[in-house]
Amino acid sequence: MISAVVAAVRIQQWISRTTDLYLVRGASEALSKQTKHALIDGKLKSASLTARTDPNAPDIDGVVVMAAATAADAEAAIEWLLVDLAQRLPGVEWTGWAHEAADYVTAYDHVNVLNQSPSVGRWHRPPLTVDIPIGLGCDGCAQETATASITHNDSVRLGPDCIARFDANDWKKEKDRPEDFDALARFGGLRPGQREWVVGRRGARNHLATIAADGNRVGELFKTLASLPGEVQHAASKALDEANAQAIACARGPWNGAKVAVLIKHYAGGDDLLLSVAAPAAWPLIAQLSAEFERAFQEKLKANLTGIDLSEPQRRLLQAKCAQVSLGIGVVFANRKHPFAHCARVAHTAMSYAKRATRGERSAVSWADLTVEDRAVRERSVALSELQDDISPTPSAEATSRLEVLTLNSSARDAVQGILLEGRRGQYPPAVIAGHLESWARRTGNELPGMDEAKSWTGDHLDEFDALLDRARWWPVQQAAPAEVIA
Repeated sequence: MISAVVAAVRIQQWISRTTDLYLVRGASEALSKQTKHALIDGKLKSASLTARTDPNAPDIDGVVVMAAATAADAEAAIEWLLVDLAQRLPGVEWTGWAHEAADYVTAYDHVNVLNQSPSVGRWHRPPLTVDIPIGLGCDGCAQETATASITHNDSVRLGPDCIARFDANDWKKEKDRPEDFDALARFGGLRPGQREWVVGRRGARNHLATIAADGNRVGELFKTLASLPGEVQHAASKALDEANAQAIACARGPWNGAKVAVLIKHYAGGDDLLLSVAAPAAWPLIAQLSAEFERAFQEKLKANLTGIDLSEPQRRLLQAKCAQVSLGIGVVFANRKHPFAHCARVAHTAMSYAKRATRGERSAVSWADLTVEDRAVRERSVALSELQDDISPTPSAEATSRLEVLTLNSSARDAVQGILLEGRRGQYPPAVIAGHLESWARRTGNELPGMDEAKSWTGDHLDEFDALLDRARWWPVQQAAPAEVIA
């Protein structure tokens, strides 16, 4: 059998190249709709091609997996599909490859895990551009020439790629779907009679959090699976997709019933995802998302392996590798009008820092606040087990100590921040700065973590405390908001 694959590349950069939510959302839906295996099968048949989509391959947005009897059939299918997809999604970059193997999983391992050349060949199709010298630019992305006008609130000139995005929107799909980023920031997750606010900022409802996540140790898992039957690899791939979807559904659960959804999913495929979330909901949502992903992956894989014959050593090896799968997460807080593409880029940078901080050994999150800084900070991350403890209704003693900082009011937090800044500017030893913090806490009656060991503080202690104070800026308050706080 020849496995023939056509896949979109640089998906998240393509999705985020427009600024309006209806076009960002339309890109996600267009990619999903236009690469569905059922649709592709019909098109292959209409084009009199013999290749068909592989029923044993996962149906992932932006990826088409076909099975062909001969190399010539595979080549014909890939070359035709690259042209067809480029016409339907002009702004997407596509690649293709074909390899002879017993099944798709074996072919995938050969090409993408072992990085060997496919036996039939590779293909590449760059994004199409429509450049008319005297034409007007596209109002949606400013990266192509406008070829038509549509009406969305006002008249808008769009190019072919943005028209495909607009047409893909299913306006009746979800009643709670926000119309734009402004609605998501202001009303996302709010239920009647409820107010949400954060410790460190009035007007938090003018802001959004952009969340990027990627699985840890997934590549290692699939390298291990290469030695197991192909059906096991298919079960694992399917489990990742299912766990991703379930984690998102579970994470938004506490906000179900709101008139406007608390989040928008831009992309979710395999172990990758990109979300926009109302800023006050970000930290508890991330904690729930990571916990549910790890739990659901184990559950879904166990269910998918039912009926597959494995020896006991193989089963133990599989369980050990699956237990290592976790999430690296990056989150960016920004004003709702901040360019989405920039937020997405910084979120992915933060995500890479989170993965690096734990060497991929456990889930972690790194963050950036674009209201006070212009980039992610490499040294700033928190283990998601710690975040989950901090969010828990029954926090541990360690979390209770951290919450003393996370819930400081704005004036107290400013005072503590001032002590840290003065100490760093004066290049005081960490123990001296910690002593100043201890004196402030004693004088004001506040509790700060680690003060009983202030004399032995190192630079690492100081960095951890600084990160905790920074995290407090968007920490959710679990009580009624005062009247002067904007919900």
